[in-house]
Amino acid sequence: MKFLKLILKFGVVFILVFATYTFLYQYQVSSSPQVELEKTFIPSDKEISKTANENGDKYREVPDTPVVSSGLTEENIDKNGFYIRIDRINLFKPAVKNVDPRYKDVYTQSWEIGVSHGKFTALPDQIGNVYFFAHAVSDASRMEAENAWGTRFDELTENDEIILYYEGKKYTYQVSRIYTVSPTATGVYTGVSPVAKVTLQTCGPPRGSLASRYMVEALQVSVSDF
Repeated sequence: MKFLKLILKFGVVFILVFATYTFLYQYQVSSSPQVELEKTFIPSDKEISKTANENGDKYREVPDTPVVSSGLTEENIDKNGFYIRIDRINLFKPAVKNVDPRYKDVYTQSWEIGVSHGKFTALPDQIGNVYFFAHAVSDASRMEAENAWGTRFDELTENDEIILYYEGKKYTYQVSRIYTVSPTATGVYTGVSPVAKVTLQTCGPPRGSLASRYMVEALQVSVSDF
């Protein structure tokens, strides 16, 4: 009888803790900045607009990320820089940190450097969602000419690796989910996640189309020095 009471007591405590965590997580999601994806690549809602207005035009600036030549390898990159590598699609580019997705002139300029990391989302050394967005074109032969680094995202499959290099650490992720959303979807652009993960977003399907958004999620599986 005492054992049964102990089990029941632990069960009640577990339920209370789980319910509290769920409530706090849902509150964080609902109160965090979310964006719609319809009128621009990723336009903002009123909350993000208010933040930008309060801070002035600095939100329109492309982050100061050095332009690095092609032919990147783990041996020749800046050890303290930020990079994204996906061997499946032969992609190894600088990640342009904290790109504000509301301004077309800002994010298109960032694509001249590499793949855009979304402002307001997590960074690799944080528990959360590290969000990237990139341009895609229907003709893959035009990818380099148009800085369309998201063109081949649709070739990724479950369990493929995505590697991020960030400030001396190598973060490895494994693709866990691939899906599409409407351009009017809200909630996908967020840094909130109870686990460390990466989200990739580009235009399509079909490849390069503005009619939908192609999404790839990957969960973190390891962190190491490099």
